[in-house]
Amino acid sequence: MSSDTSDGQGTLLYDAAELDITALAVARDGALYAGSSPDGKVYRITADGHAEVFFDPGDKYIWSLAILNDGSLAVGTGDSGVLVETGDDAGEFVDGAAQPLAVLLSELRRLRGGDARGDG
Repeated sequence: MSSDTSDGQGTLLYDAAELDITALAVARDGALYAGSSPDGKVYRITADGHAEVFFDPGDKYIWSLAILNDGSLAVGTGDSGVLVETGDDAGEFVDGAAQPLAVLLSELRRLRGGDARGDG
């Protein structure tokens, strides 16, 4: 699959089964994370278009994704409004009404006692 877009045309990378892709984040290794709705899954998509479910929080919507400084993925979900960090120390950080990612990352910094990007 060519990624040359010099002719102004896009290239289909992945065709999701879900109705919407609502959030994107690019990992350090170049993989693309895509959050979906209404099935609320996060897919990891490689440059060749191979996709697999990376994370399924059991929520209806994925509203936001962010790569943290340590390489883990922060996932802001819908209906139950939680922020989850995926990775070795994965866990739920924030519970409450759905909030914009900036608010959730601020809360993540507070809970971690430093910067959400991991720089302390």
